[in-house]
Amino acid sequence: MAEDVWHFVQQHHLSDVSVIGHSMGGKVAMAMALAAGHEKPNDILSKLVVVDISPVKARLSKEFSLYIDTLKEIEDLGLKTRKEATEYLARVEKDPGVQGFLLTNLLPFHRDDPRAKFTVPLDIFKRNVPNIVDFPFVPGERSWEGKTLFVKGSKSPYIREKNLPSIREFFPNVQLEELDTGHWVHAEK
Repeated sequence: MAEDVWHFVQQHHLSDVSVIGHSMGGKVAMAMALAAGHEKPNDILSKLVVVDISPVKARLSKEFSLYIDTLKEIEDLGLKTRKEATEYLARVEKDPGVQGFLLTNLLPFHRDDPRAKFTVPLDIFKRNVPNIVDFPFVPGERSWEGKTLFVKGSKSPYIREKNLPSIREFFPNVQLEELDTGHWVHAEK
């Protein structure tokens, strides 16, 4: 995914680029920055903002796996309205904000084929989740010296005290800010 974003940046001859990413997007943004000066040019990225994720290899949470399975069930059952999809999802996730976020990839329903479909091919997504929770670099392998901001949700487990040394090793020009939120920082604050 980082390679895709780099391709876009270079294809459009962009410069002085600031990249922001939340969660999986934060891993993409970090991987982009860590490619700068190595396999990618060092003078294109200027700032990096990483929201509520650490540069670590993680384990897939049971919750995340359950979300993917439930979205796949919504598709397989051929539910016909967003309301039905929301009610079905509510069996595993009670928070309306998280439900709404998970259903952002639900395509609009059409008269010709009114069954629920997602923009993300869920079977491919599920097979590749191990790559998503992975991180392509280890501390000490490389770093990015540009201005970097990490934003942590104080009620979220995705940036822990034990992650701070790795964050600083990868991104020595880092500033950390904490907001009174969970993982969905941008939705909550």
